[in-house]
Amino acid sequence: MTTNPWDVAPLASEGDAGHATIHQAVGLALSRWSVLEFFLAQLYGVLVSSRRGSAEAGYGLIIALPTRIEMLKAAIDWVLWPDTHPLVLELITTLNQIAKLGARRNEIAHGMSMGFWGSGVQGVFLSPSTANSKKTDWRSHKAPNPTRSHPFNHFAFVYTSAQIIGYAIVFEDYQSKLGTLIERVQKEFAEKLAHP
Repeated sequence: MTTNPWDVAPLASEGDAGHATIHQAVGLALSRWSVLEFFLAQLYGVLVSSRRGSAEAGYGLIIALPTRIEMLKAAIDWVLWPDTHPLVLELITTLNQIAKLGARRNEIAHGMSMGFWGSGVQGVFLSPSTANSKKTDWRSHKAPNPTRSHPFNHFAFVYTSAQIIGYAIVFEDYQSKLGTLIERVQKEFAEKLAHP
């Protein structure tokens, strides 16, 4: 896939045969991301000693992932000091990585399937909407990916269903990792978590 799981996947040599496979992969990836968000909310509830899911409900009112991650880091800073504890460092690293993955989730959620036929790379890909000027630029001198062939050089990302499924698997891996970290935090910091 890429060096880091949160990096933009490279342009594939061939796209999908149709739009349906892209749509199914997008559904899978977003479903996996939703479960990851559930685990983030659970972590917040554990950190602030939530009763009856009240903290998780409040956490869910925040829409932006960067703000949610900062809320979690603030709770960690207040509850799980000292911040040099290896488990705390691992938790912060994992949250920073999830924050980076959020960019891929947003691309998947807001991309559109487009077919490209003619010379060069062909097939159906998930790409940014042409209305998204942060991810698409048709001016040749401002193309986001000048090393790619036309028209792909104009898009910040272009994914096949296999690449989207690759991200879904990464999202699922982080679900598992976060679930394990939550259990470890509950055991290692049981006394701190018991005293609000």
